[in-house]
Amino acid sequence: TCIHCAHLQPSVDSWKPTLAADVRFEYVPGVFGGVWDNFARAYFAAQIMGVQDKTHDAIFKAIHIERSIKTGDLPEIADLYAKQGVDREKFLATMQSFAVTAKLNRAKQFALRTGVTGTPTMIVAGKYRVSVPQDRGFEGMLSTVDFLLGYERAAAAPAAPMPAAP
Repeated sequence: TCIHCAHLQPSVDSWKPTLAADVRFEYVPGVFGGVWDNFARAYFAAQIMGVQDKTHDAIFKAIHIERSIKTGDLPEIADLYAKQGVDREKFLATMQSFAVTAKLNRAKQFALRTGVTGTPTMIVAGKYRVSVPQDRGFEGMLSTVDFLLGYERAAAAPAAPMPAAP
């Protein structure tokens, strides 16, 4: 439901293909209670059903441009996914499944462990928390992530062998 995430998404779509092969990029939806958790359930259900890539941007558009959501309850969210060609009843059942609840709980634990209190936030190497800088916006956020990725890659590189003593 985050408008800032919706605005960031086109930049992420352009940036992700530039990532090195050793970088794993993974979305973790915000789980801050209420409707946030409902949309996190929807995200994980879409992931489990194999429709996340197909529906991700369309859901942002439906929420923020078309203003299709009134309550954010699970049946309404299932209706939204049904408009994207997803089986409504199967989607609704998946949102309420044990597998989705487990993913939701892991996302909550991740947010607590990494100190995520708002969105959008990116976590690099499990230890750096990057938010959107006021002075550089989304591009500044992504360039900071790129810098940290390079820093972590350099730190992980094996040290050059010491030259032999004469």
